[in-house]
Amino acid sequence: MDKVFSWTPDGHLFPSTIDWHKHVFYCSRAPFDTNSHDSDRLNMSCLGDYGGPAEPNVVLGGFSDSDYTNASALVVTFVVNNHVDESKNAPAKAWEKRFLDFVRFEYANPLNLTITVMAQRSIEDEVERESATDELTIIVSYLIMFGYIAITLGQFNSAE
Repeated sequence: MDKVFSWTPDGHLFPSTIDWHKHVFYCSRAPFDTNSHDSDRLNMSCLGDYGGPAEPNVVLGGFSDSDYTNASALVVTFVVNNHVDESKNAPAKAWEKRFLDFVRFEYANPLNLTITVMAQRSIEDEVERESATDELTIIVSYLIMFGYIAITLGQFNSAE
């Protein structure tokens, strides 16, 4: 999982035991550092949990140029196994649905946060939702089109 929380002790954004601000700032400038030598001497790696860097241009958003200290957004990426065989994707789809429901309805509302989420199934869900809401419009459009064709063809009774 690629996240800015990788730069904080124990993966928490707000640890109470130490001042982690300088470390986060340091890691935003040197995301590949394996044993940071910041002024707080935390001696923590800036690498993510998976062993790779949490690059600031990937895990932060809403900043200008390379000024990551003014970032107004955090980007968190969860990697879910996706199989070529569609029948094996049921657990991943169920997890994504539960995650989306949790973030949208249970997590964001009590904290008064604006959270935007995207999952692979989001596209499928949106197409399905749009198809269901556009059903009446499509049916009415086809009826009008068939009516127009019937009236137009009815005007020419014979070829003269």
